[in-house]
Amino acid sequence: MKVFLCLICSFLFLWVNCQELASIEGRVLTSNNLPVQGSEIKIEGDVTIIVYSNKEGEFKIANLNLGEYNIKVSDKDKIIYDGKIKLENAKVYNLIYTEEKSTVKEIEEVVVEGDKIKSNSEYVAKMPLKNIENPQVYTVISKEIMSNQIVTTSEEALKNVPGGSNAVQGPGSGGVGLYLMMRGFSTDIGLRNGLSTNSATLTDMVNVERLEVVKGPSGTLFGSVISYGGMINKITKKPYQNFGGSIDYTTGSWGLSRFTADVNTPVKDSTVLFRINAVYHTEDFFQDYSGRKTWSIDPSFTYKVDDRLTFNLDFELYHTSGNTNFYTKGSGVTVNTFKDLPYNPKKSLSNKNLVSEADIFNAFIEAKYKISDSWTSQSLFSFSKSENKANYLFLTFTDNENVQRRIMKVPSTFTRYNVQQNVLGKFNFGEVKNEFLSGIDYLYYTTEDKRSQVIYDIINVNQPDLSLSVDKYNSLIGAVNPFAEYFRKHNILGVYVSDVVKIQDRLNFLLSLRMDYYKAKGGDYLDMKSYNYDDDQTSWSPKFGIVYEILKDKVSLFGNYMDGFTNVVDTGSPVGQKKSYKPEHANQWEGGIKLDIFEHRIVSTLSYYHIKVKNSLRTVSDGIDTYTVQDGTRKSKGVDIEVKAIPLEGWNLIVGYGYNDSRYVKANASVEGKHPYNTPYNSFNFWTDYTLTKTKLKGLGIGIGGNSIGKSFWDDANTFVISGYTTLDASIFYTHSKYKISLKMNNLTNETYWTSNYWGQPQKPRQFLASLIYKL
Repeated sequence: MKVFLCLICSFLFLWVNCQELASIEGRVLTSNNLPVQGSEIKIEGDVTIIVYSNKEGEFKIANLNLGEYNIKVSDKDKIIYDGKIKLENAKVYNLIYTEEKSTVKEIEEVVVEGDKIKSNSEYVAKMPLKNIENPQVYTVISKEIMSNQIVTTSEEALKNVPGGSNAVQGPGSGGVGLYLMMRGFSTDIGLRNGLSTNSATLTDMVNVERLEVVKGPSGTLFGSVISYGGMINKITKKPYQNFGGSIDYTTGSWGLSRFTADVNTPVKDSTVLFRINAVYHTEDFFQDYSGRKTWSIDPSFTYKVDDRLTFNLDFELYHTSGNTNFYTKGSGVTVNTFKDLPYNPKKSLSNKNLVSEADIFNAFIEAKYKISDSWTSQSLFSFSKSENKANYLFLTFTDNENVQRRIMKVPSTFTRYNVQQNVLGKFNFGEVKNEFLSGIDYLYYTTEDKRSQVIYDIINVNQPDLSLSVDKYNSLIGAVNPFAEYFRKHNILGVYVSDVVKIQDRLNFLLSLRMDYYKAKGGDYLDMKSYNYDDDQTSWSPKFGIVYEILKDKVSLFGNYMDGFTNVVDTGSPVGQKKSYKPEHANQWEGGIKLDIFEHRIVSTLSYYHIKVKNSLRTVSDGIDTYTVQDGTRKSKGVDIEVKAIPLEGWNLIVGYGYNDSRYVKANASVEGKHPYNTPYNSFNFWTDYTLTKTKLKGLGIGIGGNSIGKSFWDDANTFVISGYTTLDASIFYTHSKYKISLKMNNLTNETYWTSNYWGQPQKPRQFLASLIYKL
């Protein structure tokens, strides 16, 4: 209660005392609406500020006092605009300046835009292709939406993904990753700024500008590390050209205490820019004897050598420590779902000191060189390392009331290097325009882990004392030897080309192809002679798309054929009996319609997809022997719908729906014809918030949203159910030019529900959050 009173007092103090400030955001465009990079925007008033437009032609100047300013926009000594702007209210002023190719266009007045939905991405196609021109389906989760929802975890952010379900953490080789079901397949956050990162590795949302969630198999441009259901790309915050930032404190149920900082400053004129994000987060889970502590420090730099060459660098140092409990069931369970078990999910059956720890370091370097007005070189490098100390607690219901507590100790190290070289260009064949990409992608990653485990005990969930002794666990685990010590080394070299052929301004064809060479080596240190392997494979991955814009830049019909692949290596057969397998492939056919209408106030996608997986491994028996063959198939088909809208000034609306029917067609006898685990037919999400913009209460807003997920099966044999659920969230907030205060209630109806991605996990009951952001 004291914390909440302090927040309210802070709210009143800031309301009365904070100075009204405004911001200017804008774009500089050519006469045919192409972005102009490197234009100088100079503003003079009570201060003088100079910034430069980025590769999208965008610029931003924040924290300006109200009043009249001179503003001058120029490009290479050519004046595009020289005039005045009057900042009368504390809001963001959105401007567009347009230049003629050889003459100066006189702009009689400043063009002020309303709110727009930003849906374009330079990562999805590895080139700056508009969403309306892209035959692939993707969604963008912006930092603004995450702020209004008081998002503190990736799981909460992914609730905004149309067709997404069962966002949940899961174990992997000593690490802990986040997984989301999309289009019938499990997907993790496997990309950071378009480059591969360690799987089974968590990071904080403090450094996230937005999440880009791409639907369907995307192996052509991103290789074999991508799920057939799609990929999740985490775009980090980048430096900008003036001082700014924010300090944020969030508190809430179960002792949540989260402090974040975001500070940006130019170091040398506008050529060297620096930004740093940091977080310290502690909380107790809704379960007893459990909790988590995390911290992260994430600096980033931009160095503009000249008008042609720019370097971007960012780093991430992250530590997490918390309980990792995973639920499963044995054959003695007679009920059909976790919800029907006589178990109180608020009981962790663990100990707050039985934790898994991870220390994670990520580094990213980009060098972008403008070869000419039409051609650009992009050189990329990323490095990821995770040092894990896992103590997984596996809770197996042996029957309806008894639980076996099995603890696995897995120290491990993940290391990953990714190098890319891309060349992007534009050229014409007569009246046919081409946007071209060629690239080479090298990925090297290793995993080393040592595994020990003990059966701690079997307990009745109705007994009064369910706690676990860490001292007893340490004594038990110290008396056993590791049962496995794995090492794995992977080398992947990919070469790809992609061409967007634009015919008559409205008809686009996308043609892409990848050649991928994979070499894997590994085994078990404890039994090298029986289980070592050394194998290689070559894959070809095509991608085709067509887009016809019925209304230019507003309505388009699209279709695509996309491919994803997984390298299949025999890691289990004894030496001398290794089998040679082909890569497994997933092929998708998809078609639909995209809208971007009413000056980017309504952006929508509707599509139907059909995915077929071939070359899967399955086990067969001739009555005497059991052996593995590679002729398995699986199908997944469905519909994705997303609508993002700004119906009125200050009103945001997001609605998403996904239907999926996924089945094993040719597989092991026990699962053939069955649904893969955790693949519900239906998933629905929505969020809407409204902020007053004109009254004396301008800045005051409310939001409400929710998710409804249909039932799915916990296992491929379809013997145990993950019940469907519906949750509702609501928030109220006040936004000022210098601060923002928010209150939110998650799971308003206090729904008891479970999610699963192979391992079941109970989810949070009703939760209260309060957040205060002070803008620098």
